[in-house]
Amino acid sequence: MVELRIVIGSDASGFPLKDAVTRHLQDHPDVSELTDVGAFAQDDPEADPVRAAITVAKHVAAGDADRGLVFCGNGLGVMIAANSVDGVDAVIAHDLFSIRTSITRNRAQVLSMGSEVIGSGPAVELIDEWLRTPMPDPAPQKEVGAGAGAGVGADAQQ
Repeated sequence: MVELRIVIGSDASGFPLKDAVTRHLQDHPDVSELTDVGAFAQDDPEADPVRAAITVAKHVAAGDADRGLVFCGNGLGVMIAANSVDGVDAVIAHDLFSIRTSITRNRAQVLSMGSEVIGSGPAVELIDEWLRTPMPDPAPQKEVGAGAGAGVGADAQQ
């Protein structure tokens, strides 16, 4: 079992789901550290989806957290904002197949969910699976210019 450092955040509409997930993760055997960056109440005047998502993503990019969770109404706004941080891949997932492949195929470090899309019970079950799914080793980097797509950019400029 690998213990993960998790950072979690939401906007006001995602707060109820974030709150339920936070309570679940506080004593979770796969979580060694849980950092909550807000919102801290459903009527939190500082709650902002972009700020929350970027803060979560920056923690992950800096290596201060292994994975991040972000919540808003539909999960899309926080996913888009988290993806704006270099070195971070965020996905939205509300089903078991997407949860597993977000790690095994996409190596996504940030998971986004919508509180208006999924209830806390199913979300917690999916997040447990997400935590259990090991991140694969990075694929070896290919030499620049190698492979089937080599020269495509040069040809397009002619």
